[in-house]
Amino acid sequence: MKSLSIWSPRQKRAIQALCCEEAIPSFDLAKIVGTTNIAEVILQLRRRGWEIETTRFELVDQDGCICRPGKYSLSEVCKKEGARLLTKNDTRAVAPAPVSAIVNDYKTEHSERGEL
Repeated sequence: MKSLSIWSPRQKRAIQALCCEEAIPSFDLAKIVGTTNIAEVILQLRRRGWEIETTRFELVDQDGCICRPGKYSLSEVCKKEGARLLTKNDTRAVAPAPVSAIVNDYKTEHSERGEL
């Protein structure tokens, strides 16, 4: 595996969230990261060597149609490296919002709906 790095605040928020969870649906990760194009952030991280898996799950949308959005998850090796990198004082990628609070809100919302 090549040396991993985090370049932007959005990438940092994505890695922080993915280190905390087994898998996060793409639409929820987009909210956490603060972007409308989470696929681009994931692509940038993959190009930097991060092992991020996408798995599909079925969901019924507001119109009653079945769709198959993705969930993103980080490999165990990358979670360990992410935790190490995030503990370093990296001023280039400082998260403007406390990601742990956003992830906790996500967990609360989805556990109340029985999705976790």
